[in-house]
Amino acid sequence: MGALVLQHMPPLPVMCTLLGLLIWAVTSDLSSRRIPNALILAGLALAWQAQCLALGWRAGSVACLAGAGVGLALMLPGHLLRMAGAGDVKLMAMVGAFFGAAGALQVGLAAMLAGGGLSLLWLALRPGAQRFNLRWLTLCLAQPGVWLPGRRQRAVRERMPYGVAIALGCAAVLWLSV
Repeated sequence: MGALVLQHMPPLPVMCTLLGLLIWAVTSDLSSRRIPNALILAGLALAWQAQCLALGWRAGSVACLAGAGVGLALMLPGHLLRMAGAGDVKLMAMVGAFFGAAGALQVGLAAMLAGGGLSLLWLALRPGAQRFNLRWLTLCLAQPGVWLPGRRQRAVRERMPYGVAIALGCAAVLWLSV
């Protein structure tokens, strides 16, 4: 368990704020498959403030930007392959801003593990859910505007809310770091 220890643990009020933002994101993602931009912007501002208070203005700004960049980099390939929504990418960037670069990697790994388990559960419980296959991938890469399941709304409705996996990954890292 020693490998999963954050370099600097966020203070309790910051963790509670982050968990509150994640609960808001999960409920929104489950109900509408959207994560509000207002949530992301508020979270980024709070993360920057928390990092600056903990590390000083310059180091806190660097840690916040580096964490957001790592979070963005972890999720962007999935978005480009149409396996993750833009809200999921922005949510992971926001979470990364709270944790810094190393913490964002840990949360990203935990979120991917949680996402794998949730996706198996999602496919088992929703027989009509969109399944990944090679034909779908080649068509999406060749014709970026094409949605195979038919209409875009149907595809969005069938997509697993990945904000849940990000929240579970974040909670797991926080829990293992205490």
